[in-house]
Parts: sequence; structure tokens; C-alpha cells
Amino acid sequence: MLSINRNVGTEVDENSDDPRRLFGQCETSIFSKVVYTAEKVGKPVSPVAAAGRDPYSLILQAAQKLRSSRIVISQSSRVSLAEQKDEIIRAWNELKAPKIDVTVEIVVPDEVTQPALRIQLGEQQKAG
Repeated sequence: MLSINRNVGTEVDENSDDPRRLFGQCETSIFSKVVYTAEKVGKPVSPVAAAGRDPYSLILQAAQKLRSSRIVISQSSRVSLAEQKDEIIRAWNELKAPKIDVTVEIVVPDEVTQPALRIQLGEQQKAG
């Protein structure tokens, strides 16, 4: 599980090692629920928090380092689904080589009326 805190600047200062700069009340609440649920079903989970202004770039960089083949994120409350898709594709296009082949699933709040959007990034870039 990866959480990106966009409210923290990327500049380094004397408080850069302070975890409170990366980890706010929202992250504490979400991570606690995720860890509790994972422990309850006996599954491992590794919560990670990062700071940055370009969350999709950070997500794809993490996926690249972990050699992930699938990323699942929630629909943005800030931009439309189409804009979110465009931002993800832009971030993938800016990713340094070697680029990964990865499927990004954007989960929407009401999957009954609208299924998750799947974006295939890689050699055969296709959206679905």
C-alpha cells in the first residue's frame, strides 16, 4: 500500500526526517484499517508513505522498482476520470527506461453502474 502526500513540498529542510511531515491523520486512519484487515485475514501488507507533487509519477516509479504488473488506485476527487487517465499516461511516458509493462486499474466509487477503468501501459499501450 502506497500513500502519496501532495501537501508536503519536495524541498529538504531541517524537518525532512520528521515522519509527521509525510504521515497525517488521513494516512494514520487508512493505514490502521489496512493493517488491521490484513492481519485479520492473515495477509502481509507493507504500508509506505511518500511526499511529492506528482503522485502518478511516484506511483509508477515505485511500481517500476518493485517490478509490479498491476496498480490499483481509486478515482480522483480532483479531476475527471479522463483527466486522471491522461495524467497516468503522461507520467508513464516520462518514466525513465527500462519502462514497465503494467495495468493500472482506476476503481470508481459505484462499480455497479461504471466498472473500473483499466489502462494497459507498455509496448502495446491500450486503454480499456
